[in-house]
Amino acid sequence: MKMVRLGGRLFIITMANNHCLHGSYQFSPELFFRLFKDCNGFHLERLLLLNHPFPGLELSSTTRFYTVKDPDETRYRVGLVNDSPVMLLLEAERRSLEKVLTTSPQQSDYATLWESKRTEGNSAVDNPLPHRFVDWLRRMFYAMPKRFAPPSARRFAMLAAGLYQRHLYSFRNRKYHRRVN
Repeated sequence: MKMVRLGGRLFIITMANNHCLHGSYQFSPELFFRLFKDCNGFHLERLLLLNHPFPGLELSSTTRFYTVKDPDETRYRVGLVNDSPVMLLLEAERRSLEKVLTTSPQQSDYATLWESKRTEGNSAVDNPLPHRFVDWLRRMFYAMPKRFAPPSARRFAMLAAGLYQRHLYSFRNRKYHRRVN
């Protein structure tokens, strides 16, 4: 970032690890949304996810590009878990000569919790999923003592939550990802 001159552009192409929502300090969109900000002298022009089938991009005839929303805007973790390789491509412009990384980038959902001082009993993992039924299942079966919830009911609740999360954290979720040409 320090090597980019004022008005210059930085292009990064890297692998995403197909579990992009979990943590900021991995190659995930969350990290780059937090890193390329005005406080570091940059503006994030474009961030795309490139989905391509195995074994590799150079051997593939089908590739799909997706935009991804900033988790700070959606107020939920914007995740991605899938079964094919994903590359992250970004373009950022240096707009001012700020000292880079005077503050460490923080994952948006944790930063929101820290700023609001609501840390007791609340973590990003405890935040409800953005779907009422799955949230209801989660609260009901986690709050219920094990002796009252039969194992089959717990398994059903976990299966329903898992199926919903498969949709939530996939490219099919149009709230977070949009296909582009």
